[in-house]
Amino acid sequence: MAWPLTGLVALALLTIMASCSLACTLPLTYMQGNTTAWSLLGQMRRTFTFSCLKHRQDFGLALLDFDGKQVQKAQALSVLHEMTMQTLNLFSSQNSYAAWNQSLLRTFCAVLRDQMNDLKACLTEETGWKTLPCCIRTPEGL
Repeated sequence: MAWPLTGLVALALLTIMASCSLACTLPLTYMQGNTTAWSLLGQMRRTFTFSCLKHRQDFGLALLDFDGKQVQKAQALSVLHEMTMQTLNLFSSQNSYAAWNQSLLRTFCAVLRDQMNDLKACLTEETGWKTLPCCIRTPEGL
């Protein structure tokens, strides 16, 4: 069953904005990816004129206070990585390709994949893990 349009957009916005509250050194390209993703969502919004899209909110998360606790940072990065992966899974589904402009959607998914790679690198930096746990991975074929 396909998610309602507002659910997909809300999940994408949460994924994009959550990274701003992490105290991790994400590369500048990650933040540029956020800007690109916002722009693509805006273009995709113009493709469909559902009235609910004009009422969307900024779901940016409040800044998190980690107090230097590496475990919390790693957990937050893991959650953000999982949110990004699930967003990518949803926007990569056949239903999404039928509903959205395919060129914009492919570009949006590519930006999400790049951000997932940046998050994996940041998580490795924060935790010192040489390999990531099995649950933290990039979905194959997306």
